[in-house]
Amino acid sequence: MANIEQGIKYIEHIAGVLNDINTKTGKKIQKDNPLIWKDNLHKWENDRWQEMFGAFKVLEQNYPEHFKQWDTTKFQNAVAVFNVEKMKHPRAMDRKNTKHHAWAMINTFREVWNRINKIDIKNEDQPQPKKNKPRVTVEHTDEYTRTTIWHTHFQIED
Repeated sequence: MANIEQGIKYIEHIAGVLNDINTKTGKKIQKDNPLIWKDNLHKWENDRWQEMFGAFKVLEQNYPEHFKQWDTTKFQNAVAVFNVEKMKHPRAMDRKNTKHHAWAMINTFREVWNRINKIDIKNEDQPQPKKNKPRVTVEHTDEYTRTTIWHTHFQIED
């Protein structure tokens, strides 16, 4: 059974690490940062992840207004992978095929923790939405119906 209090402390810890990196550098949090991997993720065993997942679920139940759909989706995906991999390895989320789930979850832990605690630190690692810009309008005659069809193709701006 997961220790919820300890799981919340772990979530608070990793959120603090990521917030510190973001505040000190003012840049996007780099995936290969040793403060994240060497000092944290490479050391975390399955019990710690289990406690964090349990705590995250409790936070979601107690503070649903601070959770976005993608938080829940990332959580469900990570837990599904964890449940399969924990039987194979004592550090299930530190494997080649699971590290991207670990990365997604620590960032989700941070974002949710910040929302719940009203910590307003700009999330530099979120991409700006791209705008659709009409590029070309083409007239085409359908050979079967002999009707004119207009197609507008869109270009994504960088």
